[in-house]
Amino acid sequence: MKTLLILIMALFSAMAQAQTTITKDGIKYSVRATSSTAATAQVIGSNANSNLKIPASFIYNGLAVRVTNIAPKAFYKSSTLTSVKIPANIAIGASAFEECTNLREITLNASCNVGDKAFASCGSLSSVTIEQYRIATAMPTVGTDAFINSDPRTMTLTVPNGMVDNYSDLAEWNMFLVVDADGTKKCGTPDVSFKDGKIYATTSISGAVCNTSWSIDANGSSDTDNVSSSDLKLVVETY
Repeated sequence: MKTLLILIMALFSAMAQAQTTITKDGIKYSVRATSSTAATAQVIGSNANSNLKIPASFIYNGLAVRVTNIAPKAFYKSSTLTSVKIPANIAIGASAFEECTNLREITLNASCNVGDKAFASCGSLSSVTIEQYRIATAMPTVGTDAFINSDPRTMTLTVPNGMVDNYSDLAEWNMFLVVDADGTKKCGTPDVSFKDGKIYATTSISGAVCNTSWSIDANGSSDTDNVSSSDLKLVVETY
């Protein structure tokens, strides 16, 4: 009797862990039941959707399915995607959208986790919008080189009101022109030049503010207008 009970329990455990691949509304998922009424799903691709809107949850065969993440390389080198919208509490896998050359617009929630190279080499990318989470100060966690090899001078990052400085102060985001609904702007990565002992940080974006800071190795001097050094290393940062 004890052996039979163990076998039954093992069978139910195996059924709960079983994964099923499905397609719903053009999106491909790997679904795993967690109970008799609930399941979790991982996004693994799509049927050539150009405007991809990932749901937070859906119903499948009577199960309430919660979407938890986008698989690594799920949309790698997709040439059809032009826009992506990702809801709260979704983890975006490494290289999930890498080399999506026609991807222009991304909308994601401030609670999302963005993996390494998730949006790398998306050469058409022009707009990223961060939707506010229930915690007003929440910001996405961003992995290494998430947006590498995209052109920062064509990219706008729209953030919740009051969060422009928070984003522009971080290396993961300061390549963008950062804006909010109130019209506050920071210029992202500007043109930086050093001439006649002065540092210049300029941008062609109307109304955007560029700031610079610098340091000099070993001996040297600097103030708000001038930097002087003799064969020393000059380090310039912009924000």
